[in-house]
Amino acid sequence: MLEHRGEAVLQTLLDLVGGNRHFSFRLANANENSLRLKKANVGRIRLVRFHSEFDIHTKAETEPQHFYFEFIDSGSTHFVRQNGECLASGVAGDLISVKVPEGERINIRAHDIRTGIGIPHDRILEIASRHFGVALPRNLVFQPNISMQSGVLSELRRVVGVMLKTPEDGDGDTQKARAAFESAIALSLLLTVPSNVSHLLRRSGDIVAPGYVNRALDFMRHNLFEEVTIEDIADAAGCTPRNLQLTFRNVFGESPMRRLRKLRLEYAKRRLQGCASESVTQIAVSLGYSNTGRFSKDYQLMFGTKPSQALRSKRALAESTA
Repeated sequence: MLEHRGEAVLQTLLDLVGGNRHFSFRLANANENSLRLKKANVGRIRLVRFHSEFDIHTKAETEPQHFYFEFIDSGSTHFVRQNGECLASGVAGDLISVKVPEGERINIRAHDIRTGIGIPHDRILEIASRHFGVALPRNLVFQPNISMQSGVLSELRRVVGVMLKTPEDGDGDTQKARAAFESAIALSLLLTVPSNVSHLLRRSGDIVAPGYVNRALDFMRHNLFEEVTIEDIADAAGCTPRNLQLTFRNVFGESPMRRLRKLRLEYAKRRLQGCASESVTQIAVSLGYSNTGRFSKDYQLMFGTKPSQALRSKRALAESTA
């Protein structure tokens, strides 16, 4: 991890927000090498992780307008406008979000370990329009402070950490993956962080999913009896496995492979209800289960009854109506 000093530290640190920048800064009780920093670009999204052993008081003026999201691993952060209004603040375990107004100077007071995501306002609107077919209003605002306890946010935090460790000048596959991550990061934030447009991303209670999610589901439904890997599903969907994993957790709260298992169990339930002549073992084997006990356990966890009980009920009903 690189170490910087003096003005170079904050100049590099505040590259996160992009655009035309004007900075002033003050380091409280700072040693020369007391700030460690890593940063990376993922498309037009900028990622940064820094650990300061002192308070940083920074004023930043940016153009164009940006959203800034910060995972606070330890310590605290405060974003304050020139008139003293606090835009957002948080402590360890929080995710805070700030809409940095165009041309306005913001006072940033931070201490300890943070991981940040900077996204241009226009870029997040473009990604939303492309993936959801929804034109979001330009007054998009996110809830300023939420807990990082959400599984999706924890996964996003981990993914950002991985991207910060991945060389930006990798091979073609690496560059393709980074481009896919730009959309994945933006979609994760749109679907997870409450905002004034959350209702627009839902239709009849269902989350509007990107097109590749629907392609993945179609592939799963047509391959219930085949041995399928996450790589197979991602190839059919037209995205990377990591992108698919992250978006499925955002949309459904579960992994693609868990969703595939649910689809198989729902199919098994329909077969048990429709054909009394089949055995539980036959159905389990046809769906790729090598262990009938495992199939029975998964079925009971999902439906609250054993498959053998469902089959006996079907047979009893068939005999009573014969």
